[in-house]
Amino acid sequence: MQHSQIEVGRKYAMRVKVSAGQPLLQVQVLEKTGRGSQVKVRRLSEPHSGLEEYVKTRQLIVPWGERQTFLRDEEWARAFDEARPRRNQALAGAIETVMYSTGYNDASADDDGTIHMRAEELREIARLAGLRIPVTLDTDSTASRSLIPGRRSPSERSDAGFVLS
Repeated sequence: MQHSQIEVGRKYAMRVKVSAGQPLLQVQVLEKTGRGSQVKVRRLSEPHSGLEEYVKTRQLIVPWGERQTFLRDEEWARAFDEARPRRNQALAGAIETVMYSTGYNDASADDDGTIHMRAEELREIARLAGLRIPVTLDTDSTASRSLIPGRRSPSERSDAGFVLS
């Protein structure tokens, strides 16, 4: 929290180590120091209930009454981060190298393994491999297809896809 937002006498949620998932301790601000980065607090929760100490203002996370909302938002952010596909530049580079070396010079790949190329080229690759794969057509007649098993490209996640054979 910013030094100017902190009120003497008010209760706050504090973290000893400022990182997501660390426990919140209840403290009460006793005084603001002349230095803008520290305040004097008294711990109201265990461990060390009653301990008075100087802490950095960044350790005061939110007013105590807002801690449940803060923790819920933090949990949502963690869940979102875990569900998000991981970026893999090596995979994208490998895909583009293979596509270029086999003559598909206009193909590009995203870090999540989604390949973008002309639809007729993707149909030709599928035919040569003996596959029938779903292909999503963009408005400019390019196709997107994730090459990672079990992962669909962003455009395939919508209902606007076509299966080409």
